[in-house]
Amino acid sequence: MATTLEVTAGPDLSLPGREAAAEAGRSGSVSDVIKSRMPNLVKGCTYAQGINQPLNDSGEILMRSAQATLDLRTAIYQGLTDRPSVVKGMSPDFL
Repeated sequence: MATTLEVTAGPDLSLPGREAAAEAGRSGSVSDVIKSRMPNLVKGCTYAQGINQPLNDSGEILMRSAQATLDLRTAIYQGLTDRPSVVKGMSPDFL
């Protein structure tokens, strides 16, 4: 006997989640979504450094967003091509 799963409604997304889902539907590729969202994501990096205000310098935002995009793509590529090395580098407490 087969089990049938019914989905009555999707997940309840917050406003940023709904905006990201709408943008993903409009964009041609994942790369386009990453490029368009990254500048807003790096603006808050100064909060992690103890500075209680977002970045305002557009040059620094551009530089950090480009570096963050490259780092993300590099990590994804490494995870896909060298999985044993990635798993080996994880903390045993995490696993």
